[in-house]
Amino acid sequence: SLKEIFKPEVYMVNRVIKLGFLIVLLFDILSAADVNISISSEYDTVGIEEPFDISIKISGNTTDLPSININRFKGFDVVSTSTSQNFNFINGKVSVEKDYTYTLIARNPGSYEIGPFSVNYKGRQIRSNALKIKVKKGVKHKSRGHQTTQTVPQFDFDFGMPGNNSKRAVRNGFTVQFISDLNKRKVLEGEEIIITYRIIRDISFAANPNITFPDFKGFWKEDLDQKDPYYITKNGRRFLVNEIKFALFPTKTGKIVIPPAELSGYVNTFFIDPFSGGNEKVFRKTKPITINVLPITKDTSGFSGGVGEFEINDSFVASSVNEGQPVIRKITIKGEGNLPLIQKPTTSYPPSFRVFNSKIEQNIERKSGIKGKITFKEMIIPEKKGEYTIPGVKFKYYDTKLNRMRVITTDSLRLSVKGVEAGKNGTNMTQSDNLLKLSEEPVFKNGENRYLLYIYLFSLLVLALVGIVKVLSLLGVKISLLEKGKEKFTSSRLTSQIRKFELSGEYKNALRLIKRFYISSGQMNGDFIKECDKLLFKPVELTKEEYEAFKKKFNIS
Repeated sequence: SLKEIFKPEVYMVNRVIKLGFLIVLLFDILSAADVNISISSEYDTVGIEEPFDISIKISGNTTDLPSININRFKGFDVVSTSTSQNFNFINGKVSVEKDYTYTLIARNPGSYEIGPFSVNYKGRQIRSNALKIKVKKGVKHKSRGHQTTQTVPQFDFDFGMPGNNSKRAVRNGFTVQFISDLNKRKVLEGEEIIITYRIIRDISFAANPNITFPDFKGFWKEDLDQKDPYYITKNGRRFLVNEIKFALFPTKTGKIVIPPAELSGYVNTFFIDPFSGGNEKVFRKTKPITINVLPITKDTSGFSGGVGEFEINDSFVASSVNEGQPVIRKITIKGEGNLPLIQKPTTSYPPSFRVFNSKIEQNIERKSGIKGKITFKEMIIPEKKGEYTIPGVKFKYYDTKLNRMRVITTDSLRLSVKGVEAGKNGTNMTQSDNLLKLSEEPVFKNGENRYLLYIYLFSLLVLALVGIVKVLSLLGVKISLLEKGKEKFTSSRLTSQIRKFELSGEYKNALRLIKRFYISSGQMNGDFIKECDKLLFKPVELTKEEYEAFKKKFNIS
């Protein structure tokens, strides 16, 4: 029968189908095996209350890596977390690696095990290794850069507040506080203030909380280095403290209110109450702070904007140069205070010197405050030989130690400029040597290279026309067509360049072009120049908000 005849074929088809399923299954197994999880740490033995990092990495040949549910570390407090991700594309294959870094602090001595953690991927469970950590008293690893001893600051807080805001109260409660503090509440304009935000808790966060700081209107803000977390004990209870500090410099006088900062996140309540669901949402807000800012003095002529304790140094990198050769002048201001807001001291040079814009270099420490130095570099090119005495600079600032305005004047600088022969050492020719010497032999012979003659004659004609226009301009005669064309071309070109800088976020370069255009068109005033230079002299790039506020103030479209 036909059924008997086709038995072998039916048998082969079944074999092929089964083989296909096996291949698909094998492919899924191999794909799942391409996903790996591992846990590692910088140390296997740590000290009590010593921060250390662990890394949980998951990688695979897929762009859809599964997420790891990590909500607790038994015996440890989570200080901070961070996540990074890398993509690789090699020989047409994509691979992804995610790295979860946790900074932990041990509560008590003992031996602990972190992990293993697992994920479900394509129907398979993939597990990581387990990490064993020993916690001992007296262990301290200096390689992390932590101090061997740490001074615990004195401050007060409401440690009895239970802390949870949800409808369902967790048994025994917990404490999470968010407070702010200032080292000064009555200061001078430009004087440094340190504001400290503290998160105080006796419970771990499930993940880094979200913190929203105020915009600090009326202040110039500098981020300070973060202090290592530390423990405090109050009424027999131990609390973990995280600090975030900023240096603030008032930019206006009067009473300024710093609005509250807000903290929100989830704490891990599993070990307090296993029936709480594991996580509890918290929300905290600091209290507003009022600061009284006093004016420095009525006489601010020549004032650099510096408030603090400073010293100044002025020098050339070389005391002898050839004419036409550049030399760098370095003006360095060193000390403690509002270094980023200090304006460059005014310099003066002989008419034969060409001076180029300054370059600003900063070397600032941001630990307990702003300390370090700022260097202004000028490039000068002397164009005539001779022995020159360059006047020193005056630096006027408010000395917070002496509580008065102070002026420092640097010594004059000597610069020897040597003359050179024309064409030697790569220097420029002097005006007397820079003459065009024509050969007595005719340049063009027998009509050869005649087109060069036409170009030469056309160039002479253009130069003659430019000379006539220049002479008329010096005599006060303006050619309306040329003036309109020049104005339109300049305006269009500057507008295009300004727009280009705005789109790339280079707001200081855009402001320089705006200043140039308004000065050339005569549409500026003293306030415009003062405000413009104040922004341009800042050693950091302008923010979009500062740039837009300036344009709005002077009605610049």
